[in-house]
Amino acid sequence: MYDAPLVAAAGNTLVVGERNSEPGDLRVFDVNGASTLLRGVIDGHTHDLYNLQDLAVTSDGSMVISAFGSPYRFDAWDTTSLTKSRTYDPEQTDPGFPVAVAVSPEGAHVAGGWKLGTAQGIALYDTAATTTTYATDNPAGEVVRGSIAFSGRDVFGVLRESSTNRLYLWRLEGATAQGSTLTLTAPSAATALEPLTVTGRLTLADGSAPGAQPLVVTRQMAKWHQHDAPRCDNRGRRYLHYHRHPIGRRGDQL
Repeated sequence: MYDAPLVAAAGNTLVVGERNSEPGDLRVFDVNGASTLLRGVIDGHTHDLYNLQDLAVTSDGSMVISAFGSPYRFDAWDTTSLTKSRTYDPEQTDPGFPVAVAVSPEGAHVAGGWKLGTAQGIALYDTAATTTTYATDNPAGEVVRGSIAFSGRDVFGVLRESSTNRLYLWRLEGATAQGSTLTLTAPSAATALEPLTVTGRLTLADGSAPGAQPLVVTRQMAKWHQHDAPRCDNRGRRYLHYHRHPIGRRGDQL
C-alpha cells in the first residue's frame, strides 16, 4: 500500500481499501466471531479500480459502496459474493471525479460527492433503483474527501476553499425528502385582505397521499419605495419618484 488504508464497517462486515494504489483492492472481512476472517478480495486489477477516495458500508453490512478516482462512478459491491451489484450514474456522458460517499442509516439513500474541473457537488441516489433523486453544485470550494454524512433528512459535507484552505460546513437541508406535487383549487372570486379558503391534494412521487399536512404560504404584496433623489419638474417644483417593489410576507397558515 502507498498510503494508510481506508476502513469502513457495519454489521458483521469490515472492508479495507487500498488508497493511491494502481490498481487498488478491497479486502472484505467477517468480524462476527472472536476472530476476523477474510471473506475475499475485490480485485482492483480485474475491475480496473484506481485511486480510492472513500468507502461506505450499508448498516446491515451486506453492501459496500466505493468511490474510486477511476472509473468515474460510485459502485456497489455485494460483501458476500464480492461481485458488483449496481452502479450509480453509469450513463453520465461527462462524469465527475468521485471524492466522497455515504449511505443513509436506513440504507435507502446513497450520497456521492464529486468534482469536475471547477464544478463541485453532491448527488443523492436511490440505493436500490440507482436513480438520481437530488443533485446540487456546492456554493464554494471543493468537497473534502470522505466528508459526507447523513443526519435525519439532511446531508452534510465539508468544503475547502482552495485559496485560503478555509473549511466550511455545507448543509443540504431536506435532501432526502421525497418529491411531491401539490394541486390547489380556489374560489373563482375573493375579496382582498379577507381570509380565503382553498382545498387541495398533496401527492408524493410514488403516487401515495400523506394526508393532511401544515403548509406555509408566501404572499407577494406591493410596497412603494423611493427610487432616487428628489427631482424637479419643468416649473421647478420638487417631487419624489417612487417605484413599487413586491415584498414577500411569510408565515400565513393554510
